[in-house]
Order: sequence, then C-alpha cells, then structure tokens
Amino acid sequence: MRTEIATGRPATRHAGSIMPAVAIGGTMAVCCIMSTAAAQDSLEGRVGIGPAGNPDYEGSDEYHVVPFLAIDLRYRGFGVSLARSGVLIDISPSRFIDAGPVVSYRPERDDVEDGAVDALPDVDDAVEVGGFLAMNLPGPLEGRDGFTLRFAGTKDVNDGHDGYLVTSSFRYSAPVAENWRLTGTVSSVYASDSYMDSYFSVSPFGAAASGLRTFEADDGFKDVGLTLSVSYKVFEHWGITAAGRYTRLLGDAAESPVVDDRGDPDQFFFGIAGTYLF
Repeated sequence: MRTEIATGRPATRHAGSIMPAVAIGGTMAVCCIMSTAAAQDSLEGRVGIGPAGNPDYEGSDEYHVVPFLAIDLRYRGFGVSLARSGVLIDISPSRFIDAGPVVSYRPERDDVEDGAVDALPDVDDAVEVGGFLAMNLPGPLEGRDGFTLRFAGTKDVNDGHDGYLVTSSFRYSAPVAENWRLTGTVSSVYASDSYMDSYFSVSPFGAAASGLRTFEADDGFKDVGLTLSVSYKVFEHWGITAAGRYTRLLGDAAESPVVDDRGDPDQFFFGIAGTYLF
C-alpha cells in the first residue's frame, strides 16, 4: 500500500511546502472518490490526520505545530495521494505506471517569526499546476514490497513566484513485522530562477529594510531529502502512521541570508496521524 505525507499550516505562517489549501483540495478529491466508490465497495487505501512540526518558512530554524495528512486512496486502478509536490491524481489504470495531474497551493510569505525575514517584501501566494509520472517495480518479497521512481513538475500559474519546480523521488516500501510497514523515500527538488529569486534573494531594497546583505539566488537543485514513515495496523480499519523527514537545502538556497544568517539549511519535519483503513 502506498502512503504519502503532506503538511499544511496557516497561510500567514508558512511558505515553501504543502499548504492547507492543498489539504483542502486533497480532502475534496478524497470525498469525491469515496462517494463514487461507496456503492461499489471497492475503495482501497487509507486516510488520516494528526499533528506535526514544520519550519516557520523554508529555511527557518523555528518550528510550529501544523496539520499532518496521510492519504493514499485507490479506486479501480485510479487514485489520489499527497506528496511533496502536491495533490497527485493518478489517472493511469496500469499497476506499473502512475501518471496524471498535480495541483499545489503555496500561500504568501507575509508574516514569519524572524523579524529580518518578515521585513523583506512579501511573496504572493502561488498556485502550482503540473503533472507526474511514476514507475512501480515489484520487490523481492513476492508482492509484499515495492519500489517507486517518480518525477513531478509544477508551474506557478497565479503570479506568486512565477517559477517552476521539478521533484524526483525514489521510494521503497516493505512490511517489517506483522501489521507494520516501513517506507523510505529519497527526494530532490530543482527550482527555477524565478522561484529561487522570490524566496531566497535579497534585493537592495530588501537589504535596506531588513538589515540583511544583498544576495541573488539562481536556479538549481535547492534541496535533497530523506523521508521515513512507519504504519501500524491497530485494528481491522484503524491504524497509526508516523513520518519524519530531513531536508538539506543546497546551493543558493543554503547560502541565502534568509537561511545562512537567519535560519538553518537543515530542515526537519515530524508528524503522527491516526488513520482509517479501507
């Protein structure tokens, strides 16, 4: 069973990851699939919610409690799940190939705890739209485990950062004991010049307002990350999912004064959710 994680938080407190509106969009998609599949009794997967800790902004060294969603639902080969790149809607009926649209909402960065970063010009909210392609490969445990190689690309269509992101990931999921499943994912994100400039550059005007040094961020790989999640089936239809992610900002993202002077290139996430199993 594939399980993805995503996080959301109040729009005035965060920029740079999966947001509450993504959670809302994912929930709406979940409801549509559930209502469609209810009569057929063929819905499979899980949906869960709980608390999590996440950086105040991308590159921050301060953390806040945010919602944590664990969603992966399938109906007759089609499905919806949440990942770093957004809400993934799989429209491929193949067991080995997943493909379809991706939608993500990134609220404006306009109210963060760090005073210097907060003094920088606001970054407007972004609606990122794109697509993904994934290949599922069987593992050595006779159908009980598996590998997934995925690529996703999204482009801002709401004049927020006006850039694009390309996310690549490689995942392995396997049972480790009765009712226990462990999933590990290695991922990396490439960000366009416009995205990097919006979140990591400091213009002369921004430097004068914040006291930070001027900095010009260019396109490139902005991070690499490792996610580990464990799921435990407590009862027939109820379980628990816990997930932790370490992300290391790279290149100009790590060297930006927003991160190097005021934050931390080492970013952490941890969440735990109660899940309902279908």
